Amino acid sequence: MATLEQLREAISGILQDSSFSTTDLDKRINLAVQTIAAGVKLPDQGWLTPPLPDLFSIETKDTVADQAWLEMPDDYHRGLERVTGESLWGVRPPRGGDFYSFDLFMRQAHDKKLAAQGQVYIACLRGRRLYYQGVPASPETLSLSYFRKPETMTEDSSVPEGITDHLQERLIVNYVCGKIFGAMIEDGETSRKEGTQYHMMEFYGAVEEMLLFIPDTTAPFNVPGDNDLAERP
Repeated sequence: MATLEQLREAISGILQDSSFSTTDLDKRINLAVQTIAAGVKLPDQGWLTPPLPDLFSIETKDTVADQAWLEMPDDYHRGLERVTGESLWGVRPPRGGDFYSFDLFMRQAHDKKLAAQGQVYIACLRGRRLYYQGVPASPETLSLSYFRKPETMTEDSSVPEGITDHLQERLIVNYVCGKIFGAMIEDGETSRKEGTQYHMMEFYGAVEEMLLFIPDTTAPFNVPGDNDLAERP
């Protein structure tokens, strides 16, 4: 497991440039972890890497009386997977979509002003706001399943969250070095081109290996009509 201090020293050893301060390197290291957790687009691929399983979180939030939305928890990052509340019929995403299909949500909302009263039975995320219908007259507790942000590393002994141990150095060191050398090329130091290519190639290779450690948790396909069981009658 790589600590913040070890990652910083590995990067400094490659850069051989004293102009990069500890604060600057720590900022870049934390940005690398956040970027990996947010999803990486591999070359020639049109999709982002999936969420990191170790960052899965379940938190509760109360609705606000007579309000059709709530703010997601501060540590929400991506991948809202499930919403549960007090309704006997459950809280579902829009039919035919997921918790990010806002257009479908608006089409299926009984009241287009989102003012329908009752227990929450359908929800959808837009930005950092979770919109829902119905609207409880008194606060209702919703349970939210999502992937949170990795903690910012501040101590030398801090370790990056969510990234499998044996790939931490390969992913983070190569990402930071590749970005730094790439910035130097933009500043006119063309001799750094090979360094940029090498480190980004190593980074993407580590990302592909990381994908092998992320299990496929896709739910089985349900035949048409199954989703209707979760609908409000």
